[in-house]
Amino acid sequence: MSALAVVHAGKGSTQHTAGQAAEQLAAEQRKRASTIQARLALRGYVLVESHTERGEVEWIVSFQSLCKAFASLDELEGWLLTRVEGRRA
Repeated sequence: MSALAVVHAGKGSTQHTAGQAAEQLAAEQRKRASTIQARLALRGYVLVESHTERGEVEWIVSFQSLCKAFASLDELEGWLLTRVEGRRA
């Protein structure tokens, strides 16, 4: 096997691994969002994934006349813990 073939094989493996890591991260984010959505639903809240005018993900929670937007799942989960579930973070 030539040196070029070894470099090419190594590069392809790294790209494949990076792609798998990105897919795994996306799957973990979807699972986390689904868990938060279920926790909110148990309390009568509705969670919707939306996008801003710039294309960034935005999470919108609604409950009766309340409508609140969050820029990240971290921000949303912090609000859920302290405001909805009444836990101290």
